[in-house]
Amino acid sequence: MAEALLNLGLARLRNGDPRFQAILERFVKIALILPKIEKSQEVDMLMRLTKAMTALGLWDQASKSLAQINAIGDSIEWRGLPYERVKELHAEILLGQGRPKDALPFALDVLEQSENYYPSQSTFLLPILKLVGQIELARGALDSAETYLRRARDIATKNPNSIWAQDIELIMLSAERAYRSNDIAAGDSLMAQAKAITAKTGLEGFDTAKLYTRWAVLLEAAGDFDKAVL
Repeated sequence: MAEALLNLGLARLRNGDPRFQAILERFVKIALILPKIEKSQEVDMLMRLTKAMTALGLWDQASKSLAQINAIGDSIEWRGLPYERVKELHAEILLGQGRPKDALPFALDVLEQSENYYPSQSTFLLPILKLVGQIELARGALDSAETYLRRARDIATKNPNSIWAQDIELIMLSAERAYRSNDIAAGDSLMAQAKAITAKTGLEGFDTAKLYTRWAVLLEAAGDFDKAVL
C-alpha cells in the first residue's frame, strides 16, 4: 500500500498534478505507522521521494523530506542506512536553495569517503565529482570547479560504454566554467560536443531547445553577443 502510494505520488509529481501533495502525505503517514516496515525500506522510499523533488526544483519540500530521513537515521544510529547518500542529497538540496557555501563541506566529505572506497577511475565517483564541481561553479571558484569537472570528464571519456559518456549536463557545466573564464573557444567546443551527442543518440526526453537557450545565455554572459543571437 505504501509503495503504491509512493509510486502514484511520484507519477503525479512528475506530471505537475497538484494532487501529488495529498497522495505523498498519505504515503508518509502510512509508512510511519506500519509496524513491519524496515527502517531501511522507509528511508529508501523517502530518499526516492526527496530525489524526485530535487529533480523538479522543489527544494523546500525536499528539505522537509530530508529532515524525516535524518530523524529516522538518528533513531537507529544509521545502522544499515546509506549515510553518505543522504549527505550527498543534503549537499544537492543546499545548492538548490542557493547555499553553495553550506553545501560544499557535505559534498567534499562524501567525495573523500568515496575516494577511500572506489578506484580513482571508477564511474562511481562521477556523480559526486560533478556535484562538487557544480557547487564550486556556484561559489565562483572557477579554477576549483574545473579541477573536479575535468576529473569527471576524464573518467567518463575512459568509460565510453557508461551512461556518463553521454552526460550532457556534465559537459554543459564545463562549458559554463569555460565561458565564465572568458575561454569562449573551449566553451564552444564543449557545447558542440553536447550538440553532437543529442544528434547522434537522440536522447529520449532531452530538451534540445534548452541546450541552445543555455548556450545563448552563456555566450551573452561571456560578451559574445553576435554568436548568442545566432
